[in-house]
Amino acid sequence: MKSFIDYFNCGQYVQPRNKEWGYYQCTKFTDNFEIIRSFFNQYPIQGVKFKDFKDWEKVGIMIKNKEHLTQKGASTIIQIKSNMNTGRLFDDKD
Repeated sequence: MKSFIDYFNCGQYVQPRNKEWGYYQCTKFTDNFEIIRSFFNQYPIQGVKFKDFKDWEKVGIMIKNKEHLTQKGASTIIQIKSNMNTGRLFDDKD
């Protein structure tokens, strides 16, 4: 996980107090949108998580275009989020 910081040149390694494990975290929008997104477009995720990535990417584009600041945009993002991860139907053909 720590090597992700060097590879992407962004993010941080977070180790919760009193835990032996940690995780990579990138919270800066521009780093996520430009660096992380580019990586996963170049090296696509396999399986159903690819659909979650594409939804995440749609939301990122909406945020970049400031659509999240409108009621319609915010509602669309909430709908997209509700269909990600465990909310995604297995027969989703998108």
